[in-house]
Amino acid sequence: MADSKKDFLRKTIEKDLNEAAISSFTGNVEAKKVFEEEINPEQKAQKLKLKKKARRKLIISIISIIIIIMIVSSVFVYFFYISPVFIRKPYIEKPVLSEEDPMITSEHITYIVNELGGYKLHGGPLGKAAQMELFLSDINKRFTITVEDHNIFTVGGNAPNPDIRLNAPEEVFIDLIRAEDLMAKAKELVGLEIVSIDPLLDETVLAMKGYKAIYDTLSGKIIGTSSFFKLTPAVKKLIYLISVIIVAILGIIYITRK
Repeated sequence: MADSKKDFLRKTIEKDLNEAAISSFTGNVEAKKVFEEEINPEQKAQKLKLKKKARRKLIISIISIIIIIMIVSSVFVYFFYISPVFIRKPYIEKPVLSEEDPMITSEHITYIVNELGGYKLHGGPLGKAAQMELFLSDINKRFTITVEDHNIFTVGGNAPNPDIRLNAPEEVFIDLIRAEDLMAKAKELVGLEIVSIDPLLDETVLAMKGYKAIYDTLSGKIIGTSSFFKLTPAVKKLIYLISVIIVAILGIIYITRK
């Protein structure tokens, strides 16, 4: 019994001594490291350099991710909202126009708008359907043109919530419907300024709803103004802001690489 107590005491003492030795050794190692750094400034500088390099890589990685997100977002907004290119054009059969007594109807307007790219219009980020009001000034007749899911619907009467108002004589649409190449005929009318447009929403909002796609096709003058959808102040500010951000990011990358 006494021997077992002695063994227990001996093992306990040895364990405590070993733990003290290990602790002392660890402390000595840490102290040695600190001492070596103090007497060897090159080693200390090397460690600081490695830390700065790791921090620089992290900053560059974050900035690169931000740039990629900005580029992808810009491409997405342009090709899916401002100027959609991944939309299939609906087929609409060309309606017949009487030679003796030509009269433009809803069917003719739907066909013409579709041929001019109106199917690309959409609700934009807010999801509100694109809507236009057409006024045939010489016969005092109005039509409402609505685009939903890239399908065009035209009915007679005033538009309840139009994005834009178009004003033109009926003869323009008669010429377009009779043309063998409607798009070529539309481009031929550029500069005549016999069709006017009254934008009822901010031009940036109109661009986001796809009206810019039609403007790009027709060069803008068929709607009576060459300045419509050119760089608006809001668009200029956006381009300027993006340019400043990109320059700042490139400057940071350049500085951190030094």
